[in-house]
Parts: sequence; structure tokens; C-alpha cells
Amino acid sequence: MPALVVIDAGASCFQGLGRYGAQRYGIAPGGAMDRMALAEANALIGQSAGAAAIEIGLLPMRLRVEDGSVRIAFSGADRQVYCDDRLVPLGITHVARSGEIISIRGTCGGQYSYLSVQGGFHGRDGSTDPLTGSSSDPASPRTWVLRNGDRISLKSATAGQPENRLRLLRRGSTPIRVVLGPQLDYFSQDALQSFLATRWSVSHATNRMAYRLEGNSVATEKGFNIISDGTVTGNIQITGTGQPLVILRDRGTIGGYPKIATIISADIGRFAQTPALGHVTFESISVVEAQVRARDFAFELANVKPKVESIAPNNASLYALLDSNVAGDAFNPFDSPAGLPYDDDISTSPL
Repeated sequence: MPALVVIDAGASCFQGLGRYGAQRYGIAPGGAMDRMALAEANALIGQSAGAAAIEIGLLPMRLRVEDGSVRIAFSGADRQVYCDDRLVPLGITHVARSGEIISIRGTCGGQYSYLSVQGGFHGRDGSTDPLTGSSSDPASPRTWVLRNGDRISLKSATAGQPENRLRLLRRGSTPIRVVLGPQLDYFSQDALQSFLATRWSVSHATNRMAYRLEGNSVATEKGFNIISDGTVTGNIQITGTGQPLVILRDRGTIGGYPKIATIISADIGRFAQTPALGHVTFESISVVEAQVRARDFAFELANVKPKVESIAPNNASLYALLDSNVAGDAFNPFDSPAGLPYDDDISTSPL
């Protein structure tokens, strides 16, 4: 059985869509930070949208392929990926052969990328999660956070199968949409307007639990403590310093800071891909509009797979030609495509 052996884990872990129904026990849903990118990687190799993939953070990662060939696909934050010296573009499947080193470099303008494999992962040494059966479990990080030396069992790549490609959606720079509240009585109208008008900077203090934002100090009228209550992914808390803290997938299930707003579910992935020192602004929408956007996003998530195109063998690739430097170099237009243009900005879609 083929396997991936982790040489340098960087900041990587297994993630799917998370688990639900356990928050009453203090276990957050977890799951992929960018669900659309997860669905894109899975669609390329024929998996369901929420199947487990390797979520790769900012840092580089290296893996060695052993005991057979595997078909892989990458999506998410832009970065260079190589199998030995062969470039592996995002949005196109690729067969990595036994003995090759997959080198995943640092991100360029994003936070998270996703590696999916044909046939799916079988966990560390073929194990499964004994606690919840989920592929993303921050309650047992020793199981699912990848470490140097881990051996991940896989299925063999299907011989003679054409490769697939998918136009990846860009995450736009339009305002992140929020629903105001629930602790609106802690904030004056001036404070709310200041929050929405500020161009916030994402600080280096970011991880899967929360992103800290830097900018204006948001004043409260009743202090910075509330009786701890339930939280949801995307809550924007105002801390004692007046700076917003956006809680994300691996958040606590309760919190004691007043919440000025909540990012809508359709925009969580786009927000999560904002790099450190990147900027975001917020736009207030109604609960009804947020529900419409949630339904639209769920529909898009479930319909990524039909957008995948098969690359017929021995067909000349316009994408490869346009993406190559042909000055002074011989170029074979029948080579595998070197890249794909991105689709329209996601902000122009009904998401």
C-alpha cells in the first residue's frame, strides 16, 4: 500500500468539515478553515466535498512517497509545489511516484492550502479516530496534527487515468459580511460605525483558534466582561484592549467578551485566507440576507465536482503554452498543463 512519509510537517493537520453535536461537551466543530478550498481539492480527485485532506498552514512542508504512486491535488492559498523538480500547479491533479519528494513551499498571499489524494487517507499508520470518528479533532491533537516521521497510508493511483483540472475561485478583497450583535447593548452607534469604517490589519497573532485584528480601539459602554455564553465560528469579540478577536474553527465553545458582530458562514473561508498584515473591512447585512448567502454557499460547495474537467492525453495545452517562458527554451505543447487561470473573483458570485 502506498504511503506518504512526513519529512517536515511544518504547520499541517488532517481536516474535513469537522464534527457536530459535541459542543455541549466543550468540543468545537473544528474543520477546514477554508471549506471551498477543501471542496476544490477533493473534487479534483473524485472525493466528496467534506472528505479529509491535509490542511497546510503558512510554513513549508515536505513528504516522501513510498511503496507506489499516488494521485494528488492541491488548492487554497497560492504556493509553489514540486515533485522532485517537477512543478505541481494548484488546481490540476498529478501523479507522484514512489521515491519522489513532494516539496510544498510557503504561502504567497494566503494562509491555508489543501492536499487531497485519490482514494483518501487512512490516517496515521492506517488508524482512525477512536473518540469521535472525525478527521478533525482538536480535542486529541496528538492524533491528527501531523508530525515528522508520520507515515500516512493511501490507495494506489489509477493507472492510465487522465488528469483533472479545475478553475479555482479567487477569494476577493471586498468587505467581509457580518451580522451585528449579539451584545449590541455594549456598544454605542458611534462605536459600531467606527468598527465598520475601520480598515483592520490581521496581526501575526493568528492560528486556527482566532485571529487578532489591529486598528482603532472599539469602546464599550459596559466594560469588557459578560457572563460567559455560547460562541459560534466567526464571532468577533472585543477584548479588554478594545481590539477585535475573531474566533474561528478551533475556538472555545463559550466566551466572556462582548461580541460586536459575527462573520457570515459564506465568508469565513475568505476571511481565514487573509495573511498576517493583510487588511479587511466589514459590511453589515441582515440575518435574512445572511441565511440566503448560507444557502447559496452550501449549493456552491455541493456543486464543485461537476466543474472539474478531464485533461485528455496528447491534447495540446493552451494553458501550458501561456504559462511557460518559451524564449530560449524548447517547449512541448503536449506536456501536462503548467497552470490554470483562476476563475472570477468569488466576491462577484452570489456567495
